[in-house]
Amino acid sequence: MTLARLATYPEIERWHGSVDRWFGGFFRPVRRTAFTGRLGLDAYETPEELVVQADLPGANPKDVDITIENRRLTIRAHREQHEEDKDARWVTQELDRGEYARSVLLPETVDGDRANASFEHGVLTLRIPKRETAKPRRIKVEATGK
Repeated sequence: MTLARLATYPEIERWHGSVDRWFGGFFRPVRRTAFTGRLGLDAYETPEELVVQADLPGANPKDVDITIENRRLTIRAHREQHEEDKDARWVTQELDRGEYARSVLLPETVDGDRANASFEHGVLTLRIPKRETAKPRRIKVEATGK
């Protein structure tokens, strides 16, 4: 079972990394004001369900939005900016803040209507049960009199 990636642009991500390496990080901002980033996911399946996990450090569970529509799973989260201290001078600011979003196409074997989510220690865990018809079943072989 695989999740289909939607709307990814690896060429642009590689290009940004190359430019940063060429100039030794010279153009890397010392301070970021907003971020709209791709949310990294882990997913695994068991005979009973598909489990999707996302790291959302610093996010508040009330700021996480999960939708499943036409097999498309979308996870959106928001991480707040720091309160500004007027006397503070940032040396570096590398933790991303702002909007995170990710959409993937779920396999037909799962039942999105029965999904449930939990959030613990900055990790979102989404459990999506498999449809009964997709679960493995044993067929008993009966001996005949021959």
